[in-house]
Amino acid sequence: MSKTRFGATLALLATLGLAAGCGSDDQQSADSDPSKGDLPAARDVIDRHITALGGADAILAQNVGTATGYVEYMGANSEASVTTIGASETARVTIMNLPGMGEVRSGIHGEHVWSFDPVNGAQLFDASESAMQREVSLPEAALRGERFVSSVETLGLSQVEGEPCYQVKVLWRSGRESVDCYSQASGLLIGTQVIQDTPMGKITIDTRFADYREFDGVKVAARTLQSVMGNAQLMMIESLDLTPPDPALVEPPAAVKALIEQRTIEAQNAAEPAADTDAGSSADADADADADPAASEAPDGPADSDDSGA
Repeated sequence: MSKTRFGATLALLATLGLAAGCGSDDQQSADSDPSKGDLPAARDVIDRHITALGGADAILAQNVGTATGYVEYMGANSEASVTTIGASETARVTIMNLPGMGEVRSGIHGEHVWSFDPVNGAQLFDASESAMQREVSLPEAALRGERFVSSVETLGLSQVEGEPCYQVKVLWRSGRESVDCYSQASGLLIGTQVIQDTPMGKITIDTRFADYREFDGVKVAARTLQSVMGNAQLMMIESLDLTPPDPALVEPPAAVKALIEQRTIEAQNAAEPAADTDAGSSADADADADADPAASEAPDGPADSDDSGA
């Protein structure tokens, strides 16, 4: 299983249907909308969505807890159980059980985003991949706030499966761009679309959110349908419990911890030569001054001659 697929699944379950990922083929062009001048501000559209979900505090509360569900790979007659456990926004894990492959895991451990599966073993995401995964996997991203988003703009009116919605363009700090579609009737996010760079080139990811339900005091999309390169997967959330989990449950596998330790040592070693160079330059300057103390005290010009005997 590739990192791209790990990230998509993590985004689907870890954010409980709130993340930006994708969109709708039947979204209309904003340029053809004659009422564009009367559209609400993007921030107002997003804030209405936040209110409809139960407020910012309810969204952020999802950093802690356990969600269970399953992913059905449409057309492949295959289904995988999925559990996401969060102790905090920097200690999270998603566990999938894939038929014929076994258990695969992905998660966040401090500043590191990782994955582990029987085929590829332990992997760490690089800086750009990690930034993107945080954008699509952390509940705070649903707020579309300054931490993750550079700008938002209302583009026009559209439809998702016949339901009118406002299109909002989102420029993420990682460099991604997505177009969200928020229901005019309910204010809820019902579709989103992004063109994403991958090792296979640019791909379009289309996601639709539906069947919003209240779990443990917060409203989430229980049904998420995602389409990528002609393949579709349906993700269903069956339960959500915001009780803090045992921290041991979110610890990464030993092989991942070994990679994290190795990366930490490499970063420290890379920093040491720079520190040694700075220290050496300072020592050389001090040595030069000690070798010729008069040089530092000499006047800029020649000394005045003594004219008293003239």
